[in-house]
Amino acid sequence: MNGFSVIGAPLEAGAPTRGMEDAYEYLTGIGMKDVFPSGTEFTSLDRPFPCPEGDSKMKYRDEVVPFCEELAARVGKAVSSGRIAFTVGGDHAVAMGSAAGAARVCGHENVSVIYIDGHTDINTENSTVTGYIHGMPLASLMGLCGEKLTLSGAPFLLGKNTFIIGARSIDEGERPILKSQGVRVYAPEDIIAVGTERVARDVISSVKTKYVHISFDVDFLDGGVFPATGYRMPGGMGIEDAKTLLAAFSSELNVVSADFAEYNPHLDRDGKCGKESLEIIKTFVEGSTKNIS
Repeated sequence: MNGFSVIGAPLEAGAPTRGMEDAYEYLTGIGMKDVFPSGTEFTSLDRPFPCPEGDSKMKYRDEVVPFCEELAARVGKAVSSGRIAFTVGGDHAVAMGSAAGAARVCGHENVSVIYIDGHTDINTENSTVTGYIHGMPLASLMGLCGEKLTLSGAPFLLGKNTFIIGARSIDEGERPILKSQGVRVYAPEDIIAVGTERVARDVISSVKTKYVHISFDVDFLDGGVFPATGYRMPGGMGIEDAKTLLAAFSSELNVVSADFAEYNPHLDRDGKCGKESLEIIKTFVEGSTKNIS
């Protein structure tokens, strides 16, 4: 890889909480450009035109899916040019586009996804409880959803190449999907039992593909530690755990693309979470820089 392309993805229709669409603009305003090396490209997609909620099992599909198609094209262009595509969401439905963009270039059988999140996000429109698409990106990437929730060219991901770290909220309808697809899940209790570094080493040794996409959702973090997100949950991990994982993965794996999702600056009353977001992103950048020629 020869540099970075940072892509703002101001999407909020995939989730019930508003405000995440302003994350890229806010983080840029407090110094995100200084976190990346000189020569980094910074661009942002336009905010999608608001659409009606539509089908209750795939809310705002007509807004989310076209946006993700556009994001996939933007990520694919960056990866094709040899740059690490770093997407700043937005809600976690953006992973449908970012991971698809990488897989279109690299081949779906050649890409592993390391999904660092408090949820497993592998519902389909048939299993979903809420109908919000930010809970469905992994299922969509695997080609498990219907045509209306599937980007062109799917599947983009194999279950055996999927690693979910930090999930502590798993819907009953997701459990058989996780099992049938062979997805490996590391719950917080698993991480605590052996240590974050040990989990990182286990994932690194288990990745068998040439390329990796990392998708980080801030609700991996405990809601008491990082409250600036629409889904604050107890029982999560700490800032140092996030940095440990991202430092290891970015420096030792061939990461071609990554996401930073679900930070909501409107819920960040003192700005502390924004500063911590930059620290987490910086850790990823510093690790990835070791692999940039």
